[in-house]
Amino acid sequence: MEEKKESKEVGEKEEKREEGKKEEEKEGKRETNNKSLIEALLFMTAKPVSINELIKATSLNSYEIKNIINSLNEEYKKRDSWIEIVNIGRSYFMRVNPKYNEIISNFVQELELSKKALRVLALVVNNKEILQSKVVKILGPVYDAVKELEEKKYIISEKKGHTKLLKLSERCKFYLEESKRK
Repeated sequence: MEEKKESKEVGEKEEKREEGKKEEEKEGKRETNNKSLIEALLFMTAKPVSINELIKATSLNSYEIKNIINSLNEEYKKRDSWIEIVNIGRSYFMRVNPKYNEIISNFVQELELSKKALRVLALVVNNKEILQSKVVKILGPVYDAVKELEEKKYIISEKKGHTKLLKLSERCKFYLEESKRK
């Protein structure tokens, strides 16, 4: 009788240990997911993200968010990353570490497009090809944006009557295909 009781107690202790391990694993996954979510939110926004926006997105409190951001910054420093998260008032912003700005500035300038150019490019991508006159009817004057896209080799144009036919360049098609594969 005594052996059954001891055996049962040992079994219960093992079950509790296993449950504890499972809870720790769940907690670890939850922390990793929250860390990844915060990192993605900061990466994808072009403006500082307020602590309140991060609270709404993650359901964490400000203390937990600050700890995650500190942990991310520590990881970045350990691996000598080119990115960092900075605190701006009650907001956070992910940026390139200023010590690397000069190195990448030429590359970034080549890729940056004006808002108008991005809108034109979106129309060309969605339609495969489109008349510039139709784009003008939709977006208003876009001549500078078309020129910008042509100079940066995102689109090509060919004369079509009194307007131009805008098409994606081979370079742009390649980038779009590569992004689909990923």
